[in-house]
Amino acid sequence: MIDVVIIAGTKNKDIETMTQNAIDSCGCNVYVVETFDKKVKYKGCKTVYYIKKKFNYNKAVNFGISKTKSQYIGFFNNDVVFEKGWDKEIIKQMKKHGALSASPTCRKSHVKTKKEVIQGYEVRRQVAGWAIVVDRNIFYKIGKINTDVDFWLSDNVYVEQIKQADVKHILVTNSKVLHLDGGSKTLDISTNKRELTQGQYKKKVKIDFKYKFSIVMPSFCGMYGTCAPDRENLLRRALKSILTQTYKDYEIILVSDGCDKTVDIYRELVSDENKDYFKCLKIPKQEIFSGQVRQSGIINAVGEWVIYLDSDDYWGENHLKNIESQLIDIDWAYMDENLWNGKEWRRKDVILQMGRAGTSSIVHKRLLKASWTGKNGYAHDFRFIEDLMKYPNYKKIKKGEYYIMHLA
Repeated sequence: MIDVVIIAGTKNKDIETMTQNAIDSCGCNVYVVETFDKKVKYKGCKTVYYIKKKFNYNKAVNFGISKTKSQYIGFFNNDVVFEKGWDKEIIKQMKKHGALSASPTCRKSHVKTKKEVIQGYEVRRQVAGWAIVVDRNIFYKIGKINTDVDFWLSDNVYVEQIKQADVKHILVTNSKVLHLDGGSKTLDISTNKRELTQGQYKKKVKIDFKYKFSIVMPSFCGMYGTCAPDRENLLRRALKSILTQTYKDYEIILVSDGCDKTVDIYRELVSDENKDYFKCLKIPKQEIFSGQVRQSGIINAVGEWVIYLDSDDYWGENHLKNIESQLIDIDWAYMDENLWNGKEWRRKDVILQMGRAGTSSIVHKRLLKASWTGKNGYAHDFRFIEDLMKYPNYKKIKKGEYYIMHLA
C-alpha cells in the first residue's frame, strides 16, 4: 500500500473537482495537503491544512509526508488521474530493481517502450514532474526534501538530492497515470517567475544532515574464534565510551547480529535523555566477517560522516572532538590505534595495507560510493578500505583516542 500525498490550492470549483477526481481514481490512502482554503474538505481521504503567507511546494510536501505511515509514499500534484493497478506495479518494480525512487508513466507525455523500467534523473522524462513514489528509507539518505525554491524547479531540487545520495530512480512503464497539466493553474503561479527560480536553483543543493557523525557498532555477544572474552561487559564499556564523549553531535546505531543479549544491553543503557540518537537494529545472524552487518547500519544512518567502533574496543572521551576538528576538505580519513599488550598500551602506526588497517580506524563521508555489501570473510574490512582509497582526497588524523583490546 502507498500513502499518497496530493498538494492542492482550492480557489474555485473546477480545482475542487479536479482534486476530487485524483482522489477517487487513486485507490490508495490519500492525504490532501490544502494550501489555500481551510473550509474545503475532500471525500475519501484525509484533508490536512498547510496555509502560509508564502507558498513553498516542497514545504507542503514535507508536511504531507509527516502525516503518512506506510513504507511507500507518493507525492503528486492534484492534476493526475490514476489508472487501475498503478500502485501495485510501481512497488513491484521498485522491489525488483532495488530503487528507492520511481515515477509512473503518463500516457500523454511518455513514448511507448517495451522496457519494464527506464532508469534516469531527467525531469519530465524519467522523473515525471511531481508524480513520484519513494521507499521511506530514502529519507535516511537525503533527509527532508530541500526547500530552497518556492515552486518552479522544486522537482529538480529533489533530483539533485537523490543524485548526490546515489539513489536510483526509475520510470515504471506499466504503472500508468494521466497528467492534466493543471498544477500551475491550481496554484496560480505565473510563468514569469521561472527565470527568478533559475537563479535560485544555480545555488548548489545541499543535503541537510541530522548529525555530524553516525557511529555504527556491530555486536554479537557469543564467542567465536579469537574474539575477546566477556563480550557483554565489553559491549557495555564500548557504548558508555560513546555516551560520555565530550563532542555530542552524533547518533549511535547498534546493530544486533541476531543477538538477543545485545538488544537487552541496549535496553539497559537507553534512556529518555539519549533515546532520540541511540537506536538498536536487530538483523538475522550473519556469517562471521559479514559486511552486511555494517551495511545495515549505514542504510539507517542520517549523519554526514560514518565512523565505526567494534564492540570489544572503546574510545577516549575526546576521540570524536579530536577527529571532528580535522575533517576539513577531505572525503575520508584514518588514524592510529592504541593496543593493549597485556601489560601496557602501545601506539600502533596504522598503514593502509591488509592486516595493518581495519574498520575502527577509519571515518568517511556517508554519501561516498563505498559499500559493505558482498564484502565477506577474512580481510573484508580492508576490501572496504580499498573502496575508500578510490577517493584520493584523504589524510591521516592525529591524536585519535581509539583503544583496541586485541593483544599486540
